[in-house]
Amino acid sequence: MKLTEENYFNLENNIKYTGSSQIKSFISCEKAALAELTGEWVKEKNENLLTSSYLDEKISGTLENFKKNNPEIFTKQGELKSQYKHIEEIYDEINSERNAIFKKYLSGEHQIIMVGEISGVPVKIKIDSFFPGKAIIDLKCVKDFSLIFNEKTKQRENFITYYDYILQRKFVSRDCEAKYRRKITVYNCSLY
Repeated sequence: MKLTEENYFNLENNIKYTGSSQIKSFISCEKAALAELTGEWVKEKNENLLTSSYLDEKISGTLENFKKNNPEIFTKQGELKSQYKHIEEIYDEINSERNAIFKKYLSGEHQIIMVGEISGVPVKIKIDSFFPGKAIIDLKCVKDFSLIFNEKTKQRENFITYYDYILQRKFVSRDCEAKYRRKITVYNCSLY
């Protein structure tokens, strides 16, 4: 079965392929990750995931489908909730002439799905902005750039370290480097 936007996160493909988010889930709590993988437990949508997905879909030009499938982004009056209006403002700012460099980074192929293998394990990745054989742009939409207190390490960390995006970068670049047989640079582009 070919991976598509519609079936990327279904149970069958989550069992067939692993991804960086799934690995982070197992590191965090094996029991919860396994329950999610077997369909015994369904993770609730959260605001952070919905807002970043909204921006991904807006950039990709596939927002109408997302709006239909996620009615919780609207108020009872049918208007976008304020956080999604803010994402619209961010999108407009990205596309302004003042942000030519940022706009350039996001001008690659959007939401590209790839499958591969790392150490014999089938993997899947979805890339925000892809420049084949050259670079991967991983877009992160954050509330702000304040340091976050990590209970485990008892230290304040930037969001890249706190959410372990380092693992995600290694995972994505390793898979693409295997495919293209050359070094691929992964850039984190952050918005707030």
